[in-house]
Amino acid sequence: MELIQPRDNFTPMVGTMESSDVANVCRAKACCCGEYSGWRSVMEKISTTFRSRKTWYIIGIGQLLSLFICGTGVTSTLLLAYNFTAPLSQLFLTYFSLGLVFTTSLAYRKGGNALREALHQRGWKYLVLSVIDVEANFVVVKAYQYTTLTSVQLLDGFSIPSVMLLSRLLLKARFQCGHYVGVMVCVSGMATLIVTDYFHNNRDDGQASKSKHSQAVGDALCLLGAFLYASSNVCEEYLVKRVPVTEFLGMLGFMASCVCGIQM
Repeated sequence: MELIQPRDNFTPMVGTMESSDVANVCRAKACCCGEYSGWRSVMEKISTTFRSRKTWYIIGIGQLLSLFICGTGVTSTLLLAYNFTAPLSQLFLTYFSLGLVFTTSLAYRKGGNALREALHQRGWKYLVLSVIDVEANFVVVKAYQYTTLTSVQLLDGFSIPSVMLLSRLLLKARFQCGHYVGVMVCVSGMATLIVTDYFHNNRDDGQASKSKHSQAVGDALCLLGAFLYASSNVCEEYLVKRVPVTEFLGMLGFMASCVCGIQM
């Protein structure tokens, strides 16, 4: 029997691979490892953030503030049920109480020069902030006369995209992709609510329904108030980072009380 001799130029294919294929495999592994490492670092950062006591303190303060805002809305709705509409009187008591505590404290600091210095150097800034803040609260409280409590509380979320826009323009703040996704969800929810209020104007509590015109006016007032809230919050952030908190609260209470008193 004649044996078949292998060819001289024969190269076995088992276990061999082109150099380009090896490079592609290495790049794929590196890419997978990089993506895994990136996701792992993100999860570690999130975990570290939520383990921080400061994070939970901020969340708690925010929830407490939301509870107070909700209480204001419920109180305003109950007052309307008794045909009592005095939004400026409600605001005046709040600002007067704030000024009574912090403006008095500011007047006794530095031998009485702290209040004079704040009025002389930053008085016009506090006046602009007070006008915006008073009008924001006035417009939102006024909106309860035209629309429902639920609509006001939900449409008040328009202040979130407004704050982001004003912070980006005035404070040069930077936001991540997640912030913009949250804003899109917020805006889509508000748009749905406005359309629902316009075409279905029956109140949830079974009382007499309001007209579509009143609902539209109430929603517009609430959106305006939310934008003014956003403007006030951006101004507050600008001032609080540059002056003591006691001075800020004292001057806001004093100036806003004067604005309410004049407007009443």
